[in-house]
Amino acid sequence: MTAKLILVTTPDLPTAHHLAEGLLERNLVACVNLIPSVVSLYKWEGKLEQNVEVQMFLKTIERNVADIESYIHDHHPYDVPEFLVINIDHGSKGYLNWVQEMTSQGSK
Repeated sequence: MTAKLILVTTPDLPTAHHLAEGLLERNLVACVNLIPSVVSLYKWEGKLEQNVEVQMFLKTIERNVADIESYIHDHHPYDVPEFLVINIDHGSKGYLNWVQEMTSQGSK
């Protein structure tokens, strides 16, 4: 089992809650952390932008990544939402087993 950490930003807490609940209801993630008030600076369409966003941390397993990406793209208000997948190379065995257990019934 390869555990994954997925990063997604959203424009506000209601959007982040909606996305998190949908992913949890589908057993695609074991846990979602929401960190409000992340200041993001980036270039968009040639202009420097700055926005306050909510950073989402999604914990899941490798086999659910494609379904999570599809769900985010289908339900996210941004044209190009952040979707970054990080491999979990090491972690508490008990926690990683819990992630596996909570996500093993994902939609695949």
